[in-house]
Amino acid sequence: MAKILNGCEYPVKLVVIDLDGTFLHDDKSIPEENLSALKLLEQHDIPYSISTGRSYVSALPFLKHFNNHAPLILQNGALILHPGSKEKLQKIALDANIARFVFSRVAAYDLHCVISKGWLDDACLWLNKPYEGIYMPYLEKHGINLSMVCQDELFTEGEISELILLGSEEKMYQLIGETVAIFGDDFSIIKSFEWQGDTFMELMGPQVSKSHSLHRLCTYLNISVQSVLFIGDNYNDLDAMRTAGYPVAVANALEQVKDLACFVSTSNNEGGVAYAIRHMLGQWTFEKSER
Repeated sequence: MAKILNGCEYPVKLVVIDLDGTFLHDDKSIPEENLSALKLLEQHDIPYSISTGRSYVSALPFLKHFNNHAPLILQNGALILHPGSKEKLQKIALDANIARFVFSRVAAYDLHCVISKGWLDDACLWLNKPYEGIYMPYLEKHGINLSMVCQDELFTEGEISELILLGSEEKMYQLIGETVAIFGDDFSIIKSFEWQGDTFMELMGPQVSKSHSLHRLCTYLNISVQSVLFIGDNYNDLDAMRTAGYPVAVANALEQVKDLACFVSTSNNEGGVAYAIRHMLGQWTFEKSER
């Protein structure tokens, strides 16, 4: 459980916001009050950033609202990017041998596997087999490439940013156990979604998480993680909620996320980010609250 913060021993010096389910409405629009709240942060000289599982290409429609501020945390921290110059502060690829092994074994576990290659405008996705499941709209927005490509080409040319596993979580962990037995734990496992019995799991390079990337960003900005206000909602936000000094959950967040929060705001569809920011600017203190 996060401690209840009163008196604000560490003034907030950075606000980091998750996108889907937090900053964005369910229809993927941005509530106008959230944009207004970002302007309030600017007026108070408080930098802000995003921390999202989305790739650069997928997050691109929203990045214009975060230009000229702190570096952006993308792909759960595998990529940390300066918004203006696109200079990479951090880039952690998945070992090609691990990716090749997992890809070769997914059929045995009846799982769908997506290979993600590239980091910026060159990013592409490949599926191991046709997929029409519940995550297809999400994958389509990432620009899936469905052409047949030789496996050797996939794993020997260019960096692999991640593998995405879709299907039974139990079978995923069986495959992950088999992988760890051979390669050790030189990769990261991030559960992003669970919906209608299907899990969306990401295998990424070593020490990739929103928590690790938050530490990296704070070191770069020369501030303490205790001075960070982090707003999130889902599985991949849990470690960052444990790390940030001021963890905030939106009302639609998982119960596990709310349990770690020092403040529970309104939902993503009700401008929960704006409510949390205005609360911070108005009181500079957080008490456990249910909205």
